[in-house]
Formats: sequence, C-alpha cells, structure tokens
Amino acid sequence: MTAPLDGPRFPNDQATDFVREFQATVAPRYENRAKLETSPPLFILRVPQASYQSGVNRVVAAFTGALSQRVPYAHLPAGTREDFSPVRADPDSHLLAVDAGRQLFRSAPEHMTPDRFPQFDVMCGLVEYVRSNPGKWATTDDMEAALRRDAGERRAQRGGLLAFTRMQGPEDGGGIAGFLARLSWLSFVQLLPRWLWARRISRTVVRSWLGAERVAQGSRNLFRVMDQVAAVRSVQLMDDPADEEALQEFDWLVLRALMEDLRRPGIGRILPGRRRRTCRPVLFVKIPPEGEPGARAAERFLRSLYRVQGTVKPPGPLVIAVGLPSDSLLEELGNPSESTFPDASVRLADHASAGTPPVLVDISERALAARGVPVPHVTTRTFRFSRYVPLSIASGVTALALLAVALLLPPLFSAPQDCLGGTGSVAESAPAEPIRVDTAGWYEAAVKTIEEQNKRVARYADQGRTVRTVVAFVSDPPKTDDETRFDGTIPELRGIAMWQEKLNKEAAADDSLIPLHVDVRQAGVAFRDAESEAKKLVAELEGEESVPTRERVVGVLAFAQSRNETRAALRVLGEAGIPTIGTTATADEMLSGPATRTYWPSTPFNSREARIEADFAYTENIVAEPGAEDVCTPARHAIVIESSVDLYSHSLAGQFVSAFKGTHDVFDFNQEGVFGPDPLSGAISQPDAGGWRGRCAT
Repeated sequence: MTAPLDGPRFPNDQATDFVREFQATVAPRYENRAKLETSPPLFILRVPQASYQSGVNRVVAAFTGALSQRVPYAHLPAGTREDFSPVRADPDSHLLAVDAGRQLFRSAPEHMTPDRFPQFDVMCGLVEYVRSNPGKWATTDDMEAALRRDAGERRAQRGGLLAFTRMQGPEDGGGIAGFLARLSWLSFVQLLPRWLWARRISRTVVRSWLGAERVAQGSRNLFRVMDQVAAVRSVQLMDDPADEEALQEFDWLVLRALMEDLRRPGIGRILPGRRRRTCRPVLFVKIPPEGEPGARAAERFLRSLYRVQGTVKPPGPLVIAVGLPSDSLLEELGNPSESTFPDASVRLADHASAGTPPVLVDISERALAARGVPVPHVTTRTFRFSRYVPLSIASGVTALALLAVALLLPPLFSAPQDCLGGTGSVAESAPAEPIRVDTAGWYEAAVKTIEEQNKRVARYADQGRTVRTVVAFVSDPPKTDDETRFDGTIPELRGIAMWQEKLNKEAAADDSLIPLHVDVRQAGVAFRDAESEAKKLVAELEGEESVPTRERVVGVLAFAQSRNETRAALRVLGEAGIPTIGTTATADEMLSGPATRTYWPSTPFNSREARIEADFAYTENIVAEPGAEDVCTPARHAIVIESSVDLYSHSLAGQFVSAFKGTHDVFDFNQEGVFGPDPLSGAISQPDAGGWRGRCAT
C-alpha cells in the first residue's frame, strides 16, 4: 500500500483518523468484509464560502485519487451533462440519481459485485419516457401498455437475451403461409419474450421495495404504478418541465431503485456473487451555494437520500457531500449538529436508520491552506474471471455428487421392512367384552333429539322469527345387529341431530341466524324408494304458497348410500332446482346430469379415495413376508371385492383397479345372489365367502 507524494491531500483538521477509517469503511480486508453489512449515514463536509470551489475540488480529488480503478464511485458535480433531462440547459433540472447509477456502473472493477443494475435501468427508462412525453397522458388512455413497450425496447437495446427480439422477421410472403410466419415471429420471438421480461421485472421491483411505498397504493404492477404517477406529474411537467415537486419524486424513485441494486447480493458465504462484494460504492456530491446553478439538483438528491434511509437495506454506499448546504436543506435533513473529524471517524462504522441526521463537519480555512494529510490508495481483492465460471463449476460438481449418491447409496441401504402399525394383531386391542348393539335405542335417541329441536324451532316460529326446513332422506332403520354394523343410517342421523342442535343453539344467541327444522323422511330399505320420495317432495314444493313459513323447504340432506335409486333421486331433485348436500362418501357417478348444478357432497369423491388407497397399498409395508412375523413389504397383488349392484362399491373398486400398479383379482360378492348387469372386467360372481377364501390364501 502506497501513499501519493505529490497528489492532492485531504485538509487536516485532525482528520488522520477519518482518512484511516474511510479506507476501512470503503474496502475492509477481505476476511473482514462483513463490515460492509452497514449503511453509513450521510456525511456533509462544509467548506468556507471564500474557498468554496478550491475546497470542494481538493476534498474530492484526494478521495477519488485513492479510489481510482479499485472502488466504484460517482462524482456528482452540479451541471453534469449525463442526465437525460429534456431541459439540458438548466443544471437544476438534472437528476443526480441517474448520474450516480451510470457512473457507478462504468467505474465498477471487472468481475466484482454488483455488476448489474436491472431495477435502476428500468426505472431510469420509465422516468425518461414520462419526462420526454408528458403530453401523451392527456390524449392517450392506455399508457400503461406504452410504458411496458418502451421498457422492453430499451432492455433489448442494452443487449443480453432480449437483444434477439430486435431481429427482423421473415421476408414478406404472400398468402396464408406468409401471414402465419409473420404472426408466429411477432408472437413468439418478439412479443412473448418481452412480455415475460416485463412481468418478471415488475414482480421483482414491487416485491423488493415499491409495493411497500405509498406511491404504489396497493398495486402489484410496476407499470401501472408508474402510469398512475405520470398521470399526475405529467400535468405539472406540461406547465413547467423543471417542476420541483415532480423532479423530487422522480429523483427519489430512481435513487431507491439504485439502492436496491447496490444491496444485492449479500455479503460472504459460499456463492461467488456474495464472495465478490469486497468494497462499498462511494458517492461524492458537490453542493453549490444556495441560488447558484446546480444547487437545487444537489439538494434534491440529498433529500431523496435522506428519505431512502428509512427503507433501504444494507449494504449501502458511502455518500460524502462537499460544499455549502443551505439552512433550509439542513433543516429538512434533521438539523444535524456540528461534529469534528475525530467524531466523524467513529460515525463511519455506524448504520443509519430512518430519520438519522447526517454528520456535519466544518473544514476550516487554516486546514485548506495547510499541506494536509495523504490518503493511501485503497486496495481490494480482484478476480480474473466472471462469477459465472465458479458458479458453473460448483453446479457441475454438485450435480455429479448427487448423481453418484443416487447410484451408490441404494445398493448399500436396503428399504425398511418394518410392518406398518407394528406386528400385533387387531384382536389384541379389542375390548374384553363385545360392545352391545342397541339398534332401536340408538335410532330412537337420534330421532328424539331431532324432534326436540323441531319443537324448539316451532316455538321460535310462534314468536314471529323466520325459520326454515330441510328434508333428510334416510333409509329404513336397521332391524338386526349385522344391519346396524353395515348400514350408515344411525351414524348419519346422529350427525344430522348434532348439527341441528348446534345451529339452533347459535340462533338462540343471535337473532340474525335462522333456526332450522329437520324433516326426516324414510326412503325404504337401502333407499329403494328414494326416487319416488324425491318426486313426492317436488310435488309438495310446487304448492309451497299454501305451506306455513316454518315448513318451507330450503334444501335436502341425502343420501347415505350411492345406488342407482339414489342417483335417480338426485336427478329428480336437480331438475327441480332443489339444493342437496351429501352426507357421506359419494361415488363419482352420482354427480351427473341435472345433479351437477345442485348437489354438493360434503366429502371427497371416491376417485380420490381410491387413489389414496391404491398408493397406500403399493408403497407401505402391509403384507407379511412368508415365514416372517416382523418383516413386511408393500402389496404387489390385490384381492378386490365389489358389489356390482351397489353403485358406490362398484365405482370404488373400478377406481382402485385403475390406480393400483400391481396385479389383482376381482370378486363380485353379494350374499343374496343378486348381481348387477355390468361387473368389472374379469370379476367372478360369488354369493358367499367360501368361493374366494381359498384364492386369498394362495
């Protein structure tokens, strides 16, 4: 590390520590680069009025000479010509935030981070378009699309993957073939890639910072936000192209986008882009005296910087403003108290938060007249090739390692063969005495609960409250223990009773809720009378005008079984437009015809149930190995038992056979010897279990 002997020196107002800490803040040693994870406060170095020009030049020259070709920096003197402002003759109309981003991009050392400014570039283009075309918002409706097209064209002009969208299409040809060729080129080579890019950059900007700002007003689209901004600011720009309020917002938008690009990626860890952030960008801002050309532009930039401190994330650049700030500017920046260079050297390591005033230091005439302190050249670690080279190498090595693991590990580690659920039999967990089945008692208890609730609803109706009725179709009550175990009538009825009781309790405490009356109707054994009962209900509803209000039917609860009879009943109800809610598992075939508009099952269809069962059987250890008590494997062969006369059983069996990846045997089982006309392919009809018990054993 060397110090320039004849180069410009920094004014020595006890500034030795400040110069030393400046170097450590901008470019710490590579192993200590975590120090870059801060956003230092703004530093304002105020020079004497009499030595304004020479004092500014000396301070900036001392620092820029130490940073040259090592650290990206931007020198923002008043009146720069690098801004895109339409009013180039007026230095106060320039946006210094634009100069900052462009100079940082040009001065960045090769192969170091950050090396791209995507958000800054797109925001610059949008602001330039608005400032150059303010009158379009008064004559054109869809300016959001115009902003998107202009941004896409600018991105294509900068090169990269989108550059090919500027290629000329195929030569004009006649006929339909030529038209289709031009249309395909326009759609898939030009419009689609730019649309995808616009969608991606909009999502990035809004998610990164713009969506949290008030200017977004909840919008999630970058171009829509800028269209809304331009709709207001264009009127001001038409009256005065250098309107201060409009330029202040544009300057802030561009600077905020630049700050977001400067913070990514983070510091350290293993990714090449993170390890190559070895220095902090520096911005030097010249502040002319109040009223001189360029003063408004400089103060506008500093106000924008003070605003972004509240939302920008580290690492942030080091900004040093040199000159004569006005009293009004200092007041807007939080009225900073005067500091000395020893105090300022400590503040270089600070992290500025929202509302943090800048560090204000006065440079004396005596210090400017003296020789000063030299600023050593800043050294940083450099890289010979792009970060994409080690990234590609690391990706390739990782892919090869994963491939090796995938090929070598399976032979070394066999699949687990523990039996799912353990090796104990179901009988071991059974109760000591069988549960007594009380068919009549259980059924009557459920019916009694519903009747009690219906009486409660009747009292509400007598009091003048609005009540409504739902019809619950159930099958005839089971008569034997076996019918009770296999029939779903009692569980269904108990569930309806609990649901009605809960609703009516809530209605008792809230007059805005409507008490519910449940009309339980039996539809025969196994719902054989479901269709006729449905037609009977439809006929009753056609004369609804003569029915009391409490008995007005608003819907139906049905059916506990999926059968041809219940499917026909759903079609009748669907044709009449009566809403129906299923109370248990439903076959896919139930939802057909008019029922598709009025039937809402409360559980998943059996197609999903079958997929879950088939996957479970084929992947879980549920079948014991021959001669082993605690070793199991997944099933590779299934015994499927269906009842072709039961729609649900037939549908579930068919779905399982389609989803199961192994082999299978199918039995059509019915104890009464009644079989449907369309059993599954290859199904063997059996009226008792003896016929297929032997097959299961083999």
